[in-house]
Amino acid sequence: MDTPNRKTSIRKIASYSVLALLAVIVGAVTLLWQMERKASVCRGIRVNVQDSVSIGFVSEGDVLEFLGERYGSLRDVPVDSIDLAAIEHHLSSGRGILRSEVYLTPDGLLHADIRQRSPIARIQTPKGAFYCDAEGYLLPVSPRYITRVQIVDGDIALPVDKDFAGFLPEGPEHDYLMQVVGLIRHINRSPLWRENIGEIHVEKGGELTLLLRERPERFLFGQPKGYAAKLARMEKYFNRVLPLRSEEDTPYKSVNVQYKGQIICRNK
Repeated sequence: MDTPNRKTSIRKIASYSVLALLAVIVGAVTLLWQMERKASVCRGIRVNVQDSVSIGFVSEGDVLEFLGERYGSLRDVPVDSIDLAAIEHHLSSGRGILRSEVYLTPDGLLHADIRQRSPIARIQTPKGAFYCDAEGYLLPVSPRYITRVQIVDGDIALPVDKDFAGFLPEGPEHDYLMQVVGLIRHINRSPLWRENIGEIHVEKGGELTLLLRERPERFLFGQPKGYAAKLARMEKYFNRVLPLRSEEDTPYKSVNVQYKGQIICRNK
């Protein structure tokens, strides 16, 4: 007759046997997968560019060309020798690319999922026009990408040539651009300003004039820093000053909002 201790021992032996068998099976499957991986080769590249219709900075052809310059087609290259992290890093440094994800699938295809940069402004300079994203990345204007973004023009100097793509080097020009970018990001977060501010004009010395789409006033903004308080003064102009004027009154030509606690309206 089996004792309770004997039954417990039998169950333990059975459990250990099952675990050992599972370990052997997993090891065998892993070994076979590794052998198959070493023997398999890349069958090609598949590129997926997100937002390709609405943005259009980067195309599938651009990505394949950029990859080909360094890695070739990768066709028939053993998948075990492909450095996915290095390819991903290389792609993420590409023109107009925000980030990338690279991976292999069991059918031998290398997939590159691309997230491209999205512009928030078009900057018109004497050297040419650039799109600028929310991080300050510049890219030359391309005829294949047209969208409504904030226009910045006037006396804005960027120390780059017309074909430049990337971030400005650290310095006064970089700092100034990032202040303008901060202003535009603030504008885009507000339905009121996003729909009404049509142009940001840079005067000599870097002071800004904001022009509206449906109003004749020129809003003298000063330097781009402190933009939140200045936009708040613009809003006070619409909510408190304009209601005091009749329809027969001639619209002000300029409204100066650059000074703390002041809204200076002029007819000349």
